[in-house]
Amino acid sequence: MAAFNGWSIGFFAAVTLLFDIFSLTALVLGVGMAVVARNEFKSRARILTPNPTGPELLWRNQVGFMALIILYCLWSMYVTTARPGSADG
Repeated sequence: MAAFNGWSIGFFAAVTLLFDIFSLTALVLGVGMAVVARNEFKSRARILTPNPTGPELLWRNQVGFMALIILYCLWSMYVTTARPGSADG
């Protein structure tokens, strides 16, 4: 599961960075997702070699990913209400 998450989140990080290169919001999201993807692969490697820190890194990574998504949602709501004509934050 961690490998699938790493590949899928890494793919979306690359797509975000490539297709919206001039957006600060996309840069923050893309880099954040890239860090999450790297941590997924790191956690997977730790779990495959019986390292007890693997599961802890996985749950912390998922909480960080959830925080990234929530912050993006809050930012999008703010930008929509504060600057209705703006397409980006």
